[in-house]
Amino acid sequence: MPITKEEKARRIALYKESISQSEGVILANFIGMDTAQINELKGQIREVGGNFMVVKNTLLRIALEDLGIRAAGELLEGPTAISFGKDITKVAKKLLDYSKDTGLPQIKGALVGQRLLKPDEVEFLAKLPSREELLGQLVGNLQAPIYGLVYVLGGIIRSLIYVLQARAKQLEGQS
Repeated sequence: MPITKEEKARRIALYKESISQSEGVILANFIGMDTAQINELKGQIREVGGNFMVVKNTLLRIALEDLGIRAAGELLEGPTAISFGKDITKVAKKLLDYSKDTGLPQIKGALVGQRLLKPDEVEFLAKLPSREELLGQLVGNLQAPIYGLVYVLGGIIRSLIYVLQARAKQLEGQS
């Protein structure tokens, strides 16, 4: 049964909204996956704040062109599903972990901003630390010099106290 124009417009709007609100989109070939596997993968990706959906290539192409992305032509061949989320590294990790365990889906590539990533670059993306981990590392790196300064200043103050205590004992012995 063909899709109505209203349904096509609704799907294009959904694709555009989903893509524009995420850091990036990973495209995969889901051929060979049954409904249970697709639902299992959707659940795993949802756990990290992402989404996985099967899309129609022509409608996705229109949505991408409306967003000013034209480089995705070769990725939109054959059955396509997209994965996206606020933290694309977490989504990529879940998708690649599932793909390594089951052999499906096959990663076609990704769109991060206006940049087109190849499947091996998506693998590299999955190995990157998440946004929270990077922020934690940044805070730790910013705090380290401050703690060092506090330790050094504390040592100077302790030394001054020892000198004053020694001088006080010396003056007591003279009186």
